[in-house]
Amino acid sequence: MAGITPEVSDDLVSEIAQRLTVEGRKVSPLEVWSEVHGGSIVTVAAALRRWRESQSMMLGQHQEHPTLPNEISDLMLSALDRLWSAANEEAQKDASRRLRLTSKRIDEANAERDEALQELQITVEELEANRRRQGELSDSYQEKSDELARVAADLIYANSRAEQAEARSTDSEHKMLQLATDLERARNELAAANEQRLEDNTAYAQQLKELQALADQGAAHAAQVNALNAQLLAKDAEIAKLNAQVTEVSALASELANQASEAKNAAADSSAKTSEGEARIAELGTQIDGLNARLADADKRVAESSAGADALAKQAGEYATKVEQLTREATESAARIDALSQQASGAAAQIDSLSQQGEISAAQVDTLMSKNAESAAQLDALIKERAHAAAEMDTLRREHADAAAKAESVSLRYAAAVAQVDALTQQAQESTAQINALQEQIISSASHADGLAQQVAAQSENLSSQAASSAASVEALERQVAAAQSKIDALNAEIAELSPAAAHADTNAAKVAELEAQIAAQSQRIESSEARASELQAHSSELEARSSTLAASLEQAQADLENERTNHVASIGEASRQSELQSRVTELGIELAQAHAELAEHRASHAESLAQVTRENDDLRRSIQMLDAEREQLAAAAPAGSAVSGDQQAEIDRLLNELDYADSRVVAAETRANEFDARLAELATTINAAQQDLVSEREASNDAVKKATELQRELASQVERRNAEMEEVHSNYEKWDAYAKKLKQHLNDAMERNALFESRAAGEAALRNQLSAELGAMNPTHPLLRLDVQEQTIAAGQAEQAQRQRQAEPAR
Repeated sequence: MAGITPEVSDDLVSEIAQRLTVEGRKVSPLEVWSEVHGGSIVTVAAALRRWRESQSMMLGQHQEHPTLPNEISDLMLSALDRLWSAANEEAQKDASRRLRLTSKRIDEANAERDEALQELQITVEELEANRRRQGELSDSYQEKSDELARVAADLIYANSRAEQAEARSTDSEHKMLQLATDLERARNELAAANEQRLEDNTAYAQQLKELQALADQGAAHAAQVNALNAQLLAKDAEIAKLNAQVTEVSALASELANQASEAKNAAADSSAKTSEGEARIAELGTQIDGLNARLADADKRVAESSAGADALAKQAGEYATKVEQLTREATESAARIDALSQQASGAAAQIDSLSQQGEISAAQVDTLMSKNAESAAQLDALIKERAHAAAEMDTLRREHADAAAKAESVSLRYAAAVAQVDALTQQAQESTAQINALQEQIISSASHADGLAQQVAAQSENLSSQAASSAASVEALERQVAAAQSKIDALNAEIAELSPAAAHADTNAAKVAELEAQIAAQSQRIESSEARASELQAHSSELEARSSTLAASLEQAQADLENERTNHVASIGEASRQSELQSRVTELGIELAQAHAELAEHRASHAESLAQVTRENDDLRRSIQMLDAEREQLAAAAPAGSAVSGDQQAEIDRLLNELDYADSRVVAAETRANEFDARLAELATTINAAQQDLVSEREASNDAVKKATELQRELASQVERRNAEMEEVHSNYEKWDAYAKKLKQHLNDAMERNALFESRAAGEAALRNQLSAELGAMNPTHPLLRLDVQEQTIAAGQAEQAQRQRQAEPAR
């Protein structure tokens, strides 16, 4: 017992017994022990017995003995002797018998009382210890219940986070639908672009036909030049015949023959160039046929990509329907889990309140524990359903990732088709430019040959007229020679005038060739930048695939976290670790969203770069067309001399400036591509770090699951031990309660017998005192009036009775 235990002494017991007597209360060992508040009840009973003996002795000592009158002493003495003899004998017999029985019963009662009191004291101490242990168990159960409530709160928080994840999944579905819409729009644009390219191909075919017609015309001009050459040879023969007749005319004819030879060489060169042009035209026709075939192949692949995009859009719609259905099921499961969690919390609160009040019984505990077990089973079933729904969500998310990958592959194929169509278009434009250049060369050669043929025809006519006039008279021949000389001078002057224009034309042709070389170099650089852009796009696709993998890893981590929460519903610890894991998963989700945003930004910048390169290509194409127009104007204005040379030089300078500007734009595009590579590398590093963090968090989560499992086993074992201890305590309490009630009944019976004995002893003492008074009145000197004789007589009777009892015991 708690507190200071007072020392049990005879004085303390006597004081308490005297106070109980004055108050009119029953004086018993149990009452005195309850007033002492400590010590052993056996010690209290022994001290109380000594107090009663002292009280009886004090009562005998304070008895007054009145003296009898002398006149009746003799009369009373004889009667007293007879009465005393008979009464003493009878009283001795009865008193000895009853005293023996009373002593025996008192001894048995005292022994039973001492044993009962000792057992009662032990029982009270055990009950006190059990009460303290029950208080400790109640406190422990309260702590476990609080932890269970915290786990239920964590489960509710996890459900809210799951709802948020489902909302994010719905947003991703909307984005997927938007992507499908964009893909459809891009497909329509691609179809329109294909139609435009078909029209361009038709126009290119028409142009090829026109070029073929021009080539035929060039061949006709070559035949005419050959005919003129034959005529020129005939004229040379006639001039040789005339040389014998007229020396001066022969010299002039020799000069004209030299000029005719030069014209012949020019015609031969024109023929060679015409043959080369025809071969080039045939080669370009073959290339154009190949380009048309590649365009048809690209259209076919675009059609296949469009069909794949339609299938992906249909799969996205089915995925959205499944996700909506799973979202509804997850919401219903969360509501049922909340209801069961509230029921479990209510049952735990009811158990705690009953345990604190100390009024709970074993049947109530079993009932409440069975209800709690049923609630836990229902909660586990719902959690399993939720885990199944989460697995289906993961499956749909993986299907969504596959659909996104397919859409990305379709986008890549579409971009590759667009790039291929652009390359084919550029090749077709280059072929068209080459055809135009050859056509211009053929036209220029044909015009030059026509000029030379006209000059040769004019000179031949002049020579014929001079030869005819020389036959008439020398004077007329001289006049004709003078006229011919004047014409030759005029022709030389005209040739001298045409020489600067031809030189300027050659210079312009050289500049045009240089510009064409620069344009070809620029085209190669653009093609390299487009190839680089394609590589960057492939890299971005790979990065997106890795991002999808990271997203799948994140979803797997969320599923693992959900499973851990499911296994952790019955446990009560590691709540802080789970919250840290959830926050870490949230941080990884944020980092993944940032990575996706940065990837989208990179794609936007890359698309902008591609659009800018496309615009630069368009500018270059327009520059080429302008150059072709300038070349045609130059070819048309070649006979006009050098009047337009300044404008042409300015236009050439402008084209050079545009080429320089295009070079700077390409360099800037390459710089942006390098920056994009660096940012992609940084993003890949970030994603790798996030994956490593996710792996470490998963390992920590596995450790937490192991700890939670161990804690759950420990809690289950503690609950089983507590139930067993509670059952044992209840059984011991009931057993000791019945035994205490039995002891109390025996004690009450013994106290009643003791009271009966005490009352009988008091009556006998009163009778003895009365007899002693009468005997003293009759004979004051009688030895029986002396107290020592009375004590000796009583002691002898008790000894005789005890001797008879000892003798009678073996007979029993």
